[in-house]
Order: sequence, then structure tokens, then C-alpha cells
Amino acid sequence: YTEWVAETEDDFVKAVKLLGEDINCLAKIRKNLRQELNNSVLCDGKRFAEEFENKMLLIWRERL
Repeated sequence: YTEWVAETEDDFVKAVKLLGEDINCLAKIRKNLRQELNNSVLCDGKRFAEEFENKMLLIWRERL
């Protein structure tokens, strides 16, 4: 959902207004949201831990 990313507060407000007016898009989001969450790293403990560890190592290496 890259269209949800905004660089400014004004861009965010515009994006929210457009999304709120697009009933078909909202229905599609609602329909797929649970499956997307289930497929995400948030619901995969092992993958989450691996990605978290990799990010922490990257941060640590950058600070050395």
C-alpha cells in the first residue's frame, strides 16, 4: 500500500480523503486485510526474529 505513504501532513490528509471516498478500494482492503496480516512477518515468529536480528546487526555495524 505505497499510496498510504505520505511525505507531508498535507499529502497524508489528501491520501486519506481519497481513500475514504473510494468505497470499492476500501472493500478490497477489508476483504484482504486478514490474509495479508496472516502472511506478514508479524505472524511468523521465526521470520520476525530473523529479520529483527538482521536489522539490529545492520544498525550495530553502521555504528562501528
